[in-house]
Amino acid sequence: MKELIAKLSLLDSTGWSALAAVVTAVMTVIYTFGTLLLWISTRSTVKILKTQLDNQSKQIKSAANSQIISSHRELFLAILQDEDLSRALFGTKRGADADLIRRRWLGTILINHCYLIFAEHQTGVIIGEFYEFVEDAKDLFSFGIVRSRWEEVRDFHRADFARFIDIWVLDLDLH
Repeated sequence: MKELIAKLSLLDSTGWSALAAVVTAVMTVIYTFGTLLLWISTRSTVKILKTQLDNQSKQIKSAANSQIISSHRELFLAILQDEDLSRALFGTKRGADADLIRRRWLGTILINHCYLIFAEHQTGVIIGEFYEFVEDAKDLFSFGIVRSRWEEVRDFHRADFARFIDIWVLDLDLH
């Protein structure tokens, strides 16, 4: 019996300790590998969520721009179409003065419409050929109403939109 206890003591002090060390090492490798996979998965999920958040942000900005410009257009058109509102705003101006105001407003509505399309292209909400939009904008800015109004309101627009109109649409050499 003493011999059996001695053999078990020997096994316990050498064999079981070695086995425990191997098991611990294997478990550590498995744990480390699992942690790495979890990190990769989390990183991928965060990238996807960031892309979704960016897209949602673009959509919100787009909706806000669209709503502001639509409200602006509706207000201008309502005033222009209502005699009482026109009289209240323009006073007793008739003829050339009233026509000039209407032309300016129409120019503003068209420029803002062009800006909305430009902004939607810039944010990626509108996906399509940009050169087609450039050609449409060139047609729009060929109207005297729009061109003259642009000269009056250019400085009130975003710098990137103003550069786009000046360089791509009006073919101005700004150097």
